[in-house]
Amino acid sequence: MAAATAVVEELPTARSVTAGGNTIRFRTEHSSRTMVDVMRALETDAVEIVSIQVDRPTLDDVFLTLTGQPAEELHPAAAAPNCS
Repeated sequence: MAAATAVVEELPTARSVTAGGNTIRFRTEHSSRTMVDVMRALETDAVEIVSIQVDRPTLDDVFLTLTGQPAEELHPAAAAPNCS
C-alpha cells in the first residue's frame, strides 16, 4: 500500500493524499484527467486496482470550503424548519 500511496503522491494533480487500510483518498480539481493519471501510474508500477470511485462535492461541501463554516452555523433558522 505504501508504494501505491507514493505513486499517487507524485502526481501533480492529486492533493491531500491519505491512506488507510486498503484505501487511498485524495483531492483534485480535474477528476477525469487525474483518475486516468492514477490508473496509468499504478499500472506502470504493477499495482492492482480493485475499485475506483469519484466522489463529487455537495453544495454543503462547497459552501464550507468557501466560507470556512457549515451553512447551519451561519443560518440556524434555515437548517431547522419550523414544525409548529
